[in-house]
Amino acid sequence: RCLSRNRRVGGVAQATRAAADAVAAREAALRRLRRVAESHAEARQPFAEVRRELIDTLLRLRVFSLDVVEAVERWRAAGSRGGAPWPDQVTGESYLLKMKADTAWLSESPLGEILAFSPKSDPFFVVPSARERPATPTNHMTPTLQARRQLQGEQRKSVLPLQSSLLRRIRNAE
Repeated sequence: RCLSRNRRVGGVAQATRAAADAVAAREAALRRLRRVAESHAEARQPFAEVRRELIDTLLRLRVFSLDVVEAVERWRAAGSRGGAPWPDQVTGESYLLKMKADTAWLSESPLGEILAFSPKSDPFFVVPSARERPATPTNHMTPTLQARRQLQGEQRKSVLPLQSSLLRRIRNAE
């Protein structure tokens, strides 16, 4: 009986450490994302370099966000705090609820020139991963207008890659 209780306490401690590490990694990625946004807003780097850095940061942030959700679930399953939410260190509120809103600023940021961000909750960046499908022309001039727009050098927004394995993790996390 004592051995199983000690194992469970060790499991809680291990799950607590894993959740804390996952949150720390995600917070570091959020700070990096802010630096990328500042760099782009101040035009400190060429557009292509900012785009590359943004995509790299978002791919990492997506994985870290999934890691947080999964680590908090394991922490809850280990029996810690009777299923209470993982607290945000700054506000004390649920960190998972914080995650829903802490990247909403991207839709209004200059980074929106590079990727299409959702103004709604999108902590796993599914919207920037959706490929735009060309709309069916509503009149006979639409193809001509689209061709002119391309000739004028209007850039298409980049698409954030989303592997099917990550999409499964996202569905499970939601």
